Amino acid sequence: MSCEISFYLNGKRVTIPDPAPDLLLIDYLRSPEIGLAGPKKSCGQGGCGACTVILSHWNGEKAEHRAINSCLRPVCALNGLVVTTVEGTGSVRRPNPHLLQHSLVSSRSAAPTTATLPHELQVAEAASRQKSNAVLASVKEAREVQTGSPVFRLVASTAEQPSQLTFEGMNPVAYRLALNNGSQCGYCSVGFVMNMSEFIINHPESTKKEIEDAFDGNICRCTGYRAILTGMKTFASNWTAEDEKYRMKCLPDPTGASQLPGPLVIPFPPEARASANP
Repeated sequence: MSCEISFYLNGKRVTIPDPAPDLLLIDYLRSPEIGLAGPKKSCGQGGCGACTVILSHWNGEKAEHRAINSCLRPVCALNGLVVTTVEGTGSVRRPNPHLLQHSLVSSRSAAPTTATLPHELQVAEAASRQKSNAVLASVKEAREVQTGSPVFRLVASTAEQPSQLTFEGMNPVAYRLALNNGSQCGYCSVGFVMNMSEFIINHPESTKKEIEDAFDGNICRCTGYRAILTGMKTFASNWTAEDEKYRMKCLPDPTGASQLPGPLVIPFPPEARASANP
């Protein structure tokens, strides 16, 4: 007897016919067909938090969100639920899988810095540079003739890929993490971002101590946690001007520490309300 599993991934419904009972969510997300490599498969035992995603369901009145380890969650246990990866929490996304290509970099075991780039990469860089120059020229021309408010407003349609966009702007948690230089190798960063994204939605008035306690399931092997926790604690209800004064400003903040690049939104399609299981 055939069986299919249907759930929502970053706001888009996906259906998997006859999934293997031992197929884990992390393996499904990182498969070449899906290509969502934000969640990392590190320990594989739910102990490091690098694979964290947000699982949501409709409780009859509102959407409830919970950060989970995708390395422990079978795909067969997702029917009717809503899964959000880091790609679904902001407008910055990776290229589609078929557009990715490998390029050797300078390291102990790879090509030197003087190595010639692959022809495909050179062509792509030239095309990107040409397009960027054309956009800048167009913007400059428009600004020279513009008086008053803009005449036109750009409206983009929703991208047709698993990491489709539901709002504009970078995930504010990821932004604060980068702003405070809280990412070194970057392997654990997504786990911290997703854990905090779920935590501040469910606990918007949390304190610095509560935020610090929320990360006892996330492991970082590079930064020593200081920069990570500083970035996260800027969301705390008891973050003061004194804290901001002595915050180590690792990167320039063009918008000001109190201004976020975009709202934090976890996609929850209206049609998922009837099918979501607690």
